[in-house]
Amino acid sequence: MKEELNNLAFVTLAEVEDGVLRGGILVTDAHGKPVEFRCTSPIRPNAVQRTLYGGTLMPHIAVELVGKPLVQAVQASPDVVLVQQEEFLPLRTRCEKPLLLARRQGEGMQLSEESGKSQPEEVLSSPSGKFAPVVVTCHWDYPDDMVKCKEGLGWMFSNCDLVEPFERIKKALTTLHEQGVLSE
Repeated sequence: MKEELNNLAFVTLAEVEDGVLRGGILVTDAHGKPVEFRCTSPIRPNAVQRTLYGGTLMPHIAVELVGKPLVQAVQASPDVVLVQQEEFLPLRTRCEKPLLLARRQGEGMQLSEESGKSQPEEVLSSPSGKFAPVVVTCHWDYPDDMVKCKEGLGWMFSNCDLVEPFERIKKALTTLHEQGVLSE
């Protein structure tokens, strides 16, 4: 079954200054052109929060403070949510759309204990040959996300790089932060 994909949402988290994080979502059309962009206010975990949350701090920030609010806030409904950081995988349990982690082939990924569960992985090659291969992974409880999206993502991968938008978001977040936009 071919799943036609029109809009992709790219969600990421960036450190914009020492100890300060911001999250962003960029919804693009099938050719990688921006449709909608949103970002969070600066997130500044303090020493007590870092101590109390321990290893759960980054997944908490990724899912509860960045991913969930941003995915719910966008007006342009994405067909798929793409993330680049493993901490976002649990977001899949809180959103209705398929969610895939995408990274360039050859880039390592550290898996937490929970995500160390068996996860399907696929290597997507750009049919046009314009872009380096990308490895996509889905949440361990949602293996059908890969099946639903593989063909549509393959077609989109002819026209646009599936990883490059994350860099655009990070640059935009840094610029917005430097300009004091949405600063507390």
